[in-house]
Amino acid sequence: MEWTAIPIERSNVTGLVASLRNSIDFSSAPFIKEHRSDVSKACNPKASIPGPEDHDFNLCEANDLYRVLLQPFEDKLKGVNHLIVVPDGALEQLPFSLLTRTAGTGGEPHWLIEDMAITMLPTTSSLRLLRSIPPRDTAGQKPYLGIAPVDFQRQSKQAPLRGTLAPLPGTLAEVRRLSEITGAGTDGYVTGKKASEAFVKSGALEHYRVLSFATHGLLSADTQALTNGVLTEPALALAPANDNEDGFLTATEAASLKLNADWVLLSACNTAAGDGEGAEGLSGLARAFFFAGARSLLVSHWEIDDNAAVDLMAETIRRTSDGSAKDKAEALREAMLTVMKKPGYRHPYFWAPFSLVGDNRISGRTPPPDAGKGGS
Repeated sequence: MEWTAIPIERSNVTGLVASLRNSIDFSSAPFIKEHRSDVSKACNPKASIPGPEDHDFNLCEANDLYRVLLQPFEDKLKGVNHLIVVPDGALEQLPFSLLTRTAGTGGEPHWLIEDMAITMLPTTSSLRLLRSIPPRDTAGQKPYLGIAPVDFQRQSKQAPLRGTLAPLPGTLAEVRRLSEITGAGTDGYVTGKKASEAFVKSGALEHYRVLSFATHGLLSADTQALTNGVLTEPALALAPANDNEDGFLTATEAASLKLNADWVLLSACNTAAGDGEGAEGLSGLARAFFFAGARSLLVSHWEIDDNAAVDLMAETIRRTSDGSAKDKAEALREAMLTVMKKPGYRHPYFWAPFSLVGDNRISGRTPPPDAGKGGS
């Protein structure tokens, strides 16, 4: 293992990341560049990808981050087809897939994801732990279950303001499509009132190989506001089964679930990074699902376009289900490359919201002898 100092101040990294996030997280307020890095002074400010609502993606800044983070290891990256990253600080807020190896000033940018699949890990020690655990026997498990409440208008005594959450009609198409791809059929998803907190806690999830939660991901501040301060943890919004339930699956509740899932898909927004400055690297929700028994997670970094989310999820799961991808990271990489080529989806907002966290292997499948060739 080799170490090298990154030739940039932490505040400059924070500035670059925040500026890039402002160009992809359309729900965020405009970023005031008080900590803007000086490393882009030689960069062409016109090198950008137009986006909706004036959220143009700055290719120079994406290339700046690549140059300071990975270019010092350029020689060692030759032939590498799988990059494992353990991000820290501001870097937890951004998927490495949208870094560019060229600034894009002379044509199309060259994205890092074009050359290698990428996996995130919460700590360096977790890599050894994951590799020491043999793949699970998935015989007898059901292939997939999707959970999509869709509408959140039903009030709860415990959460009087939950009706202010916007409905998510696009999530129904997402779970239906994934259910079809995995062969789960109409039994492969629960929606509406059936997608309740009580159902999730009932123990039924233990029997599924792939789980997806297509709903709102809430930060601690969100749950505090919606419950008048009763809840203080990040949570997933579900349907309340009765007036005595708040309809939120908190991180603590998620950690107590009993899962045997090869993969948990958290397509809700804000399920990747920690909850606020100084928080642990991986979000409380994501860590909770690892505690519950998930081998790997698909997490999101920003609020996602409905149609793009369905395409990304479907392309990823199709490749892991039909065996066309050798592992999960490669399946996600190929899905991103497919989606970015679709008309109107060139901006990373559409194709780069997800990161794979955890075990890259697909349970029940023996990896080929050259899997991972090129290093990690």
